[in-house]
Amino acid sequence: MSQRLMDLVIDPDNPDELMNIFLDECLKWYTNKQRKLVYLHKNGKEYIAAQMLDDFDNSERIYHGGHQRIDANNFVKIDEIVSYSKEKGEVYFDENKTKAASVARFHASYIKHLLKSKGLLR
Repeated sequence: MSQRLMDLVIDPDNPDELMNIFLDECLKWYTNKQRKLVYLHKNGKEYIAAQMLDDFDNSERIYHGGHQRIDANNFVKIDEIVSYSKEKGEVYFDENKTKAASVARFHASYIKHLLKSKGLLR
């Protein structure tokens, strides 16, 4: 049995929220004048795909799921951070430091405080 494909979209009834729709329930896909991907759903609503990080900024579900934006180019799962390099401005999700994300200087003190509270930084 094949799995149904879904896409993460902006809720047209509540633009601060994201939701999933099944692609097989869409009558048409197209790009609008702003070059955003739009799905015309069989319910008559048009859903714009969440394509940029800015599309995630206002969604409380993202933050309730433990993700936070710590740089202009990323959201990270905060509880999965295991170490931080002030010199490189990066957090790491594994001891080998192969899985990393950049940290904006603005968020550096927050990351240090977080790791200290978890006992991972002195």
